[in-house]
Amino acid sequence: MTKGRAISAHDSRGPVGTKASQSQLTVQEFLDRWLLHVAGTKRPTTAASYAGLLHRYVVPVIGSVALDHLRREHVDAVLGSAGQRLNPNTTRLLRAVLGIALHRAERWEIGGARNVVRLTDPPRVEPREPILFRAADARCLLEAAAGDRLAIVYVLALFCGLRRGEILALRWSDVDLEKRELHIRNTLHQEKGKGFRLGEAKSISARRSVAMPDTVAAALAKHRERQIAELRALTESGASIAIEWGLVVTSHMGKPLSKSTLRGNFRRLLRAAGLPVLRIHDLRHSCASILLGEGVAAQTVANFLGHSEVKTTLNIYSHVGKSQTKEAATTMDRTLGNEYAGQQAFNW
Repeated sequence: MTKGRAISAHDSRGPVGTKASQSQLTVQEFLDRWLLHVAGTKRPTTAASYAGLLHRYVVPVIGSVALDHLRREHVDAVLGSAGQRLNPNTTRLLRAVLGIALHRAERWEIGGARNVVRLTDPPRVEPREPILFRAADARCLLEAAAGDRLAIVYVLALFCGLRRGEILALRWSDVDLEKRELHIRNTLHQEKGKGFRLGEAKSISARRSVAMPDTVAAALAKHRERQIAELRALTESGASIAIEWGLVVTSHMGKPLSKSTLRGNFRRLLRAAGLPVLRIHDLRHSCASILLGEGVAAQTVANFLGHSEVKTTLNIYSHVGKSQTKEAATTMDRTLGNEYAGQQAFNW
């Protein structure tokens, strides 16, 4: 909700929707310059996400406002308008991106620029319980995927907690079946109009080596045999195939697999198994939930998943702690409570 005096189209100190003086840098002009900086320093998907948010929800509302006239009320107007079309989480992200941009304006020492986002309140986000698979649900999905050419995707997501982009970027050169290790180095980017591109994993912690369960090793070996047979048949038929990528997961023609193709396959399997609808990324969350529920230390799970900090793991999977605290209470009763209770005369 906008605080203070409401902005009108005739606000003399920095009107919303009117043309600022040509001698002054406008919000839109600054954002365009900043996005060029972002394109050279961030991952393409991040840069595209920032540009989409700013061009769609900021520029139409305050793009013509002079940067040195920008005030808290302008940002509130942006958030109010965006909040009518976006969910609170995305509106919160929009606010954060605008704040990052204006902080850069201060660092660039642009005359009169201030990060007025700091003066606004972030949208309230109600915590949402994630949809997670229990071990029985995970087994049900794996049974439904048995024999599917993309079954290895769900094996890697559930057993190893890999991200979708990490799975789609995994190359056979990253797989060491003898040592039972997966080397996570890349993620797959699918850019509109530009096709596919292998990029580095999202962070230093994301670039990791993962111990491979025997089940995964066996599944990968079987998947490799199927893939070789599939590509051989295509070659013999005279079809043009793409083998230069060396990817574990590919399309029928050996090319990188699109996110939409994988999404469709996943939804079909969920329906066939009678399981609730969730995202492929939720399989990674389910992996962590199962591990924590089985008593694996949070730091170990964080390293396994490639989280930079253990608090990230604990924040995402805090709901798992409910069952663990019950177990802790039961343990204390068993260890100390019975003897102590025998010595006391409790009157409830």
